[in-house]
Amino acid sequence: MRRIIITGASGVLGSELIKQLMECNQYEILGLTSSKELVKKKVPGVSYFDAGNLSPNNISEIFKSDSIVVHCAFSREEDGEELAKSLSFAKQIFTISSKSGCSVINISSRSIYGQKYQPPWTEDSIPVPDTLYAIAKYSSELLLESICYTNNCAFTSIRLAGLISPKLEKRLINRFVDQVLEGKDIVISGGKQQFAYLDVRDAAQGIIAILNSKKNIWKKTYNLGSNKVYTIIDIAQIINCVANEISKKSSKIVITKNPAKLFDGMDSSILYSDFNWEPKITIKETIKEIIKRKNYYL
Repeated sequence: MRRIIITGASGVLGSELIKQLMECNQYEILGLTSSKELVKKKVPGVSYFDAGNLSPNNISEIFKSDSIVVHCAFSREEDGEELAKSLSFAKQIFTISSKSGCSVINISSRSIYGQKYQPPWTEDSIPVPDTLYAIAKYSSELLLESICYTNNCAFTSIRLAGLISPKLEKRLINRFVDQVLEGKDIVISGGKQQFAYLDVRDAAQGIIAILNSKKNIWKKTYNLGSNKVYTIIDIAQIINCVANEISKKSSKIVITKNPAKLFDGMDSSILYSDFNWEPKITIKETIKEIIKRKNYYL
C-alpha cells in the first residue's frame, strides 16, 4: 500500500485530500498538522503527527522510502514573518523528503504569474509575482527544484487556481452569498475583474490523478485550474440565480465606477492531458453547496 504524507493536513485542501484518499481505500495516509487536537484524535485510516515537532526518531517513522509527500502547508497571509516561517518549513520538508527517498508534490499558486501579462497563463509564462505571498510561493518552487535535483528525487510544483469551498469564508463568492441571504445589496466596484475559481473537491481529485501516475512523467510545474473564467458581475448573477432557486432570495446588484482590472485564468491543458483528468464541478454547483451549508446554520 503506497504511503502518502500530507502537510497542512488540517487545512481546507489537505483535509479534503485526506477525505478523498480515505474513500479510495488504497493508501496509507499520514498527516502533518499544527493542530494539536487533531494529533490527539484517533482517526481510523489516518495517522497524524505534530508538524512542529519533527525529530530524528519520528522522521524515520514518517518519511519511508518511495512515499509521496504532498506539501500543502503554507501561510495564506500577506505577512512577511509568517511567510518566512512557511518557506523555512518547506525547505525542511523538501530536504527530509528528498534525503529519505520520497517524491514531492508541492502546492504552489497561480498568483506567481502576477498581472503584468494577460491570461491564459501557461507553465512557460514568465512568473511576475507581485505580492509577498506570490513571491514566497515562487520561492518554494525554486527551493524544491534545487533540493530535489541535488538529491535526485521526483518532484513537481502545482500552480493551483483560487479555491472555493463552504469553508473558505473570506472568498468573494462566500461573502456575496452572505449578502444575498442577509437581504443586502451586492455592491461591486468596477465589474471587469476576472476569476477562474476551482472547487476544492476538484483540486483534490486532480492531485490524486497525479498520485496515481508514474513519477517519471512528472514535469517540473503544472497549472491546475478550471478552464472557465467569470467576471465579478457574472458571479453575482449566478449567486442570485442559485439563491432564488434554493431560498427564494436575491439581491440588487449595485455597480460603482472603478477602472480597476484583475486578470485570471490558466491553461491547464498539459495537466489534463498528462493525467487524463479534468475538473467536473461547475461554479454553480459549488455555489449551491455554499448556500445549502449556510442555510443550515441560519
